[in-house]
Amino acid sequence: MKKVLSWVFAAALICSGSILTSCVNNDNPVQPVENQNHKDRQNLEAAISKALDETSKDVRLDVGKDVLKNLSTIVASLDEVALKELKLAIIQTVLGNADVVFFENMSEEEIAVIQKCLAERFGMTEKEFNDDVKAVGFMMVNANKVFGHLKVTFQDGKSKIEESDVFTVENIDKDGHSTSLTMKFNDANDGVRFFVARVEDITPICVQFPKQVEVLLKTADGKELGGTLTLSSKSPFQYISIKDDEWHGAVSLVSNFNGHLDNYNVSFDHNTEDALNVNMGIICDGTEKFTVSVKSAHDLKINTDQLRNLNSLSTVAEMLAVFNGGMVDEIQAVLNNKIVAKGKVKDATACMNALREIYKLAATHPSFDAVDVYTKQLNKNLDFSVWLKGQTKARSSLVTYKVEYGEYMPHIALKFPNEPAPMVIYDRFSKQDKLNYRHFAEQVDAVGLEAKGLIAIIREKIKLVKDLEDK
Repeated sequence: MKKVLSWVFAAALICSGSILTSCVNNDNPVQPVENQNHKDRQNLEAAISKALDETSKDVRLDVGKDVLKNLSTIVASLDEVALKELKLAIIQTVLGNADVVFFENMSEEEIAVIQKCLAERFGMTEKEFNDDVKAVGFMMVNANKVFGHLKVTFQDGKSKIEESDVFTVENIDKDGHSTSLTMKFNDANDGVRFFVARVEDITPICVQFPKQVEVLLKTADGKELGGTLTLSSKSPFQYISIKDDEWHGAVSLVSNFNGHLDNYNVSFDHNTEDALNVNMGIICDGTEKFTVSVKSAHDLKINTDQLRNLNSLSTVAEMLAVFNGGMVDEIQAVLNNKIVAKGKVKDATACMNALREIYKLAATHPSFDAVDVYTKQLNKNLDFSVWLKGQTKARSSLVTYKVEYGEYMPHIALKFPNEPAPMVIYDRFSKQDKLNYRHFAEQVDAVGLEAKGLIAIIREKIKLVKDLEDK
C-alpha cells in the first residue's frame, strides 16, 4: 500500500524508550523559571504531572502488547508445509464457489475502473487486458460465501480446514494452548472489491469484502478482545485501486480485562489527491485519555526493495529506511482531554533519517556534537507547539540533552512568552513524575518492539506465499 499511517509516530513509538527517556544528571540542573508566577507554565506542568500519574495506571499498553504478541503467534504458525496445504485447499474452495464476471453488460466507465485496478495490481498492459481478460472475464469471490464458514487450525506444522460458524484461524502450541482470531463477515454486497491474484497468469480473482467485519481475538491465557473492522469506498463501482481511489477504513476494538472496559479506535481516509487523514483515540473506562489526528499526510513513498528484505532480524533503523519523502500538513495530539500538542512535518524523510541515525547512536555514548546535528535536523523539519486548553501556547523545540549514562539525546523543551530560553520538560519533573514517565515509556517501547516483530513476521510470510506462487 502506497500510504501508511504516519511513520513519524511509528518511529516515536518504537524508539521512545531510548530516545525520549532521560534521567537526572548533574550536567542538566533543574532550570529556574524567571517569573515564578508564570501561571501558564505552572498550570501545564501540574496537568502533565497529573496526566503522567493517570496514564501510567490507566492506559493499559500491556493489553496492546499482549494483542500484538498473540497475533504474531498466529502468523508465525503459518509455516511452508501448512501454507502449501492451505493454498491448495483455498484454491479448490475459491474455484468451486467463484462467480465468473463478464464485461458484456458493464459500462465503459466501470470497465475503465477495472482496467486501472488490474494495471496497478499486476502491471497488466492494455494489450494484455484487451486480448486476454476481456475475453474470459474475471472471477468474483464473495468473502462471506467462500471463507465465512471455514476454520483453519495450525498445529505441529500442519493445517486442517473444517466447517465453522465463523471464519476462524487457530494456532495450537506444543502444550495444547489455543490462540485464535475469528472474523464474522456481514453481507459482502455493500463492501469493496480488491483484485488479489491471477489464475494461470490470465484470469484475475477479485475478492468482494463486506463493509464491516466483526473480529474476536482469544489468547492462550483466556483473554478476549473484540471489535469491528470497517472498509468502504466512494467509488460508484466499489473496485478499489490501492493508489488513488477514495476509500475509508476504521478499526474499533474493545477490551474487557480485569474489570476495565477500554476502547481503541483508529480511522483513516484516503482521497484522490493522494493524501491520507488519520484519527486515533483511546478511551479508558469511559474517559478519553489520548487522541491523535493526522491531516493530509502525502507524498510518502515506499522503497519496495527494502520492504521485501525486512525480516525478524531487521532493526528499527532498517525499517525506517523503507520510507522516503512525505510531509504532514497537521498533527494534533491531546492527552487527558486537556494537554494539546499541535504541529506539522515539513519533510518526513529528513525526520526519519535523523531518528534512524539517533537510534544507531543510542548505545554508543555519543558526544553532544554527534547528536546535535540530528537534533537540528529534526527541528528544521518539525514545527509544533504545546499548551493547556484555554491557555497560552508554548513554543516547542528539541534540544540535545545529556542523560544518565553520559549519552546525549534530543528532548522536548518549551518556551513560554517572556522566558529567556526553552526549558526541558523532563528537567522540571518531580521524582514521582519521572518514575511514572519511565514506566509509561517502557510500556510504549515494549509495544513498539511487538509491533516491529509483527510487521517483520508478516513480511516473512508474504515472501513465503510469493515463493509458493512461483513454484
